[in-house]
Amino acid sequence: LNEGMAGYFERLEVSGLGARVEIHESTASLRSAAVGGDGHEELVDLLARDGMLFYAAGREQRYLRAYALIAVLMGNPDGRQALGAVLSAQRSAPCRPIASERLLDEHYPGGLVKLARDWAGWLRDPPRT
Repeated sequence: LNEGMAGYFERLEVSGLGARVEIHESTASLRSAAVGGDGHEELVDLLARDGMLFYAAGREQRYLRAYALIAVLMGNPDGRQALGAVLSAQRSAPCRPIASERLLDEHYPGGLVKLARDWAGWLRDPPRT
């Protein structure tokens, strides 16, 4: 999640009291990271990769997928609350790994299964801005 947040927020453009995130990757690039089926297995795999496992072979695809996951979560109030629950858990135990998949399952409406479907759909058809 951390690399996804870095990728997402580096695209933040602030103007006055508002802000928006511009998608600088081409939609073709994002689609190249699309997942098969409902995305559940791929999402669990992405969330389980910590440290060096994230940066192993295939990391470019994982960066795009992590960015897309944060974009989905930031795309609506319920998603932001679910992400907030994960960040709160990280803050309260900064030196220990947390079960982000469990927290997202508990806090995202429809659970991890729905989040995986939303994420897979976003990757297959990313917004233009």
